[in-house]
Amino acid sequence: MTLEYNSVAQRLADPATRLAALDVLEQHTGPHAADLAAAAMPALTDLMILDAADVPHTVFQRVGLLRARLLEETPLGDAKVALVRRMFGEGRYEAQLRSPGNVISEAVAKGAAALTREDALSCACSWAWWAQSTGGDDSLWHRASGFASSGEFYSMWMDAEVLLSK
Repeated sequence: MTLEYNSVAQRLADPATRLAALDVLEQHTGPHAADLAAAAMPALTDLMILDAADVPHTVFQRVGLLRARLLEETPLGDAKVALVRRMFGEGRYEAQLRSPGNVISEAVAKGAAALTREDALSCACSWAWWAQSTGGDDSLWHRASGFASSGEFYSMWMDAEVLLSK
């Protein structure tokens, strides 16, 4: 399968082609084309919002690491901010944090005593993007994610982030 920027989101969204699309993205050597990364990024976050029945731990982890890779391949500056905007804009960041049925929400619902290695790996992979985001300038990615200010972002984050809010 060859992935093009105009079909990658559809292939990631479709359960019949999702795993093959992830394989192609992961096996690609060198940086991905900017247009392909921009088209893939919102679809990747959309996957992390879905219920665990649709996106189990192994897929969730792959997606989280792929988002971090795409950010790592993008140089700091306007291109990286634009990619963060694609990843988290249009309410995607809050939707991911507030997802009622993704693997993170399911893990938290189990309680601390029942947490597994897979739960911990999924949590780590959901945050893998952080180190690759915008070089430490929080205000850049807050704005790129659609928040008017860092304060607005942190208020939502403290309320919605499943580990902090408990």
